Amino acid sequence: MHNSFQATLDLVLKASNEGIWDWNVGEDSIYYSDRVYQFLGCEKEDAPNILKHPESILVPEDAAYLQNVLELCLMDEDEELFAVDCRVIRPTGSIAWLRVRGVVVRENGVAARLVGSMIDISKRKHAEESLAEERSMLRLVVDNVPVQVYFKDVHSRFTLVNKRQAEWVGGTLHLSVAPVQDDPDAWTTFQLDSADVESWKIDGADEATVRVFAGVATIRVRFIPNIPGRLFRRRAADSHVQ
Repeated sequence: MHNSFQATLDLVLKASNEGIWDWNVGEDSIYYSDRVYQFLGCEKEDAPNILKHPESILVPEDAAYLQNVLELCLMDEDEELFAVDCRVIRPTGSIAWLRVRGVVVRENGVAARLVGSMIDISKRKHAEESLAEERSMLRLVVDNVPVQVYFKDVHSRFTLVNKRQAEWVGGTLHLSVAPVQDDPDAWTTFQLDSADVESWKIDGADEATVRVFAGVATIRVRFIPNIPGRLFRRRAADSHVQ
């Protein structure tokens, strides 16, 4: 029965391209499946304990991040899940993105063991970086063309405006996250000059938050599903904040 279960587990892991690991908290040794060694680019005898000594194999800032997340996870008795994305530096010098997920096993409230999975997400991360670069270039082009440019969704809500359009309406409006149609959990983010924020009004909002930093007010809005929502400039005659 055990052999049959192990064979099934191996097939599932192979199909998902994931590796597994098992660590007794505090110990130098850690169990890795064969797939993890491939992700790390190490032989079994050379593979470090990525949880106990992350600085030996991860990019420095990712090693510090993993340590912080791990410490918080182990100290919090109510926390069961451990999750980080990090960059590993392989012996060849190449860098790969890994997604590490785990479950904390506690004994009398104390973290005793961590068991989890690992997968190489390099292709996904590179695709995200390429997309972010393309969006940044598009934003740069749109902001610098000598005409007014804006996009709206089916509810006539702005999803993107350039600087010329923002200046024309009297503000510095930038929409960085477009809402998902009829999704009650979709958030829309606007950025405005903090000195000018009270001259704008939101219609159709279910919930909104405002944070001000370095002269910029970041407004996050969750619009009511199926009701047209918008952020627009208030008339000068409006004397109160709504």
